[in-house]
Parts: sequence; C-alpha cells; structure tokens
Amino acid sequence: MILALSRQTVRQTWRPYAGAFVALACGVVLIALTVNLIGAVEATSHVAGVSSADRTQLADLSSMFGFMAAISLFMAMFVVASTFGFVVATRRRELGMLRLIGATPRQVRRLILGESGVVALAATVVGCAAATLLTPAALWLLRDRGVTSLDLHAPAPWIAWSIAVPCGAGVALLGSWRASRRAAKTSPVAALQEAGLERRRLTFWQSVIGGLCVAIVGTVLVLSTRIEPLFALIVSILLPEVIVIGCVCFGGILFPFLASRLAAPFARRHVSARLARDHVRTAVRTPAALAAPIVAISSIAGALILALSFTADWTTALDREQLRAPLVVEAGSRAAGGRRGSDGLRRGCTHHRSRAPGAGRRDRGRRGGRPRDNRRCSRAPRGAR
Repeated sequence: MILALSRQTVRQTWRPYAGAFVALACGVVLIALTVNLIGAVEATSHVAGVSSADRTQLADLSSMFGFMAAISLFMAMFVVASTFGFVVATRRRELGMLRLIGATPRQVRRLILGESGVVALAATVVGCAAATLLTPAALWLLRDRGVTSLDLHAPAPWIAWSIAVPCGAGVALLGSWRASRRAAKTSPVAALQEAGLERRRLTFWQSVIGGLCVAIVGTVLVLSTRIEPLFALIVSILLPEVIVIGCVCFGGILFPFLASRLAAPFARRHVSARLARDHVRTAVRTPAALAAPIVAISSIAGALILALSFTADWTTALDREQLRAPLVVEAGSRAAGGRRGSDGLRRGCTHHRSRAPGAGRRDRGRRGGRPRDNRRCSRAPRGAR
C-alpha cells in the first residue's frame, strides 16, 4: 500500500522530482558507459600484438573514465538529497495530515524512500538504455579524435546494467535517507499550522563533519607552499568535494545569511523583493536545498576546468624544457646553403657561440693573427635548396 501511494504521489506531482530524475539518469548513463568502456579497454589490452605503450594508454583511459563516473555519482547524490529535502520541506502539512489520520513515523519514512525508489527505477531504465545506445558512438569517437589508435569493441551490455542499476538505486536511497528521517519526525500538529518556524541549529553530526571539512581546507591552505606540483593537482580536484560537503553541513546557517545580504540592495526598492528576502532569511531548509546542487556543480566544474588548464600548461612547459636546443640546422634552407665542395656536396656553416663565461670573445687564428669565430658546419645533399 505504501509503495502504491509513493508511485501515485510521484506520478501526480512529478515536477519537484524532475531534477533528481535528470541528475540520476545522467549518473547512470556515465556509470554504464564507463563500465562498457573499461570492459572494451580490458578486452583490447589482452589481444596479441598490443604493445606496452598501448596498454599504458588504455589503463590511463580506464582511470579517466572511472574518475568521471565517480564525480557524476557524487553530483547525482547531492542533487537527489537537495530535491527530497526541498520536497519534504514543502509537504509538511501533507505529512502532518498523514500522521493525523493514523500513519506511523515508519510508514511516513517508507513513503519518502518509496518515492525515491520510483524515481531511481525510472532513471536507471532510461540511463541504461541510453548508455547501451551511446557506447558504439563513444568508442568510435575515441578512435576518431585520436585518443587511441586501437579498435575497441563493446562488451555485453548486461555487465554494465548489473553495475549501474545498484549504483543508481543506492545513490537515490542514500540521497533521500536524511529527508525521510526528517519527514518521519513530522508531528500531527503540522497539519493545523498555517506557518512554521524553522530552527537554525546544527545537529551533532553536521557540526562534526562540517568542522572536519573546515580543518582539512585550512590545513591544505597552510601547507599549499610546500606541496609538490603533482600532489597539488590531485588536491585541486578532490578539495572542492570537501568544501561542498562543509557548505552543505553549515548550509542551514550559511545560505540564508548570504542570501539576505545579497538581496539587501533590492529589498529597499520594491516590496516583493523585501518579502522574498524575508522568506529566504527566515527559512532554513528551502534555501539550503536549492543552493546545495548549484554550489556543488559550480565548484566542481570550475575546479576541473582549472585543473585541466594547469595540466595543459604544465605539460607544455615540460615539453619546451626537454626539447629546447641551442642550435637547430635545417637541411635545404638558405641558411644552411653554402659553397659546393669538390665532392659535389653543398657545405653550409652556421655560427654558434656558447653561453660559457667569455663567450663574446673571439679566438685568435693561426693565420696572421686574425680573429676567427667558432663554427659548426653541416652538409646537405646535392641539389638541396
């Protein structure tokens, strides 16, 4: 009966669950696509004739795909948690009515978890189907863009389904677990309240986890000048997740405060802006539920873009340092062209001065004491221009 009520609730009021459905479906698509790509990489790496360099390249591809899938699941869990937190905050009177007519806290909790299960079922079906259709295109794109020169073949789709479905369901249940606990604590009196006053206080675990995140960020900032470049790159990718978790833990206090300060210039100009500012300032769960996914997406996406830019600049600098040459002679150029010798070869000389101390001086030659430059000569074949 509770599951049927959950399915009916999602079907009738599907708009609040649209964000969780899209985020979870995208996460399932990336998980299934990653499993298919890793399976294709593993199958290709054991084929005869594949060199060690190709195996290293395939292993790097697998690591990149796994990291993308982990980031997508992290984002999906935050979006699902914020969505169900917002749904529970806006349905207090409805949940209070259920308690008033005899529903137990356990039944209310099962109702919220059932709604998340319905959303997870729809998202996993759509995500697995989309990943199965996108796998051949992704393999072709990797070869077409020059990421790998090997011909990758897609594995059986049921392997990706068996991994993506539990991951999607687990993310949905974990994301809605806290919201279901809060819904179970709704009292029957909430059905008779026209307005509710939310308390701004942190729970014990919110304080502990948030304080731990702040301590980690502060430690990284203090030790930032002593971190090696490679470790700094890894920290730049993982640190935004820690910051997002800390912001979510203190979101009930942080987000209403920031929103009220940002809306202060507009509140003086119009009464509707003042009402919106007062609502955001007095509410706790609604601003936190709306701001959490935005903060997570913007911070993680910005950190990944900066990390990729840093990696590209670092690789370019290393290539320039390793490929720098004090002298470059091109055969067939006018600079390399000189007089022809008796053997029919064109002889060309280029002046080269070392950067050692006293390099600006000229050595004295044996003929008449005339100055002579240090020279390096190159030969070009007959007819070279």
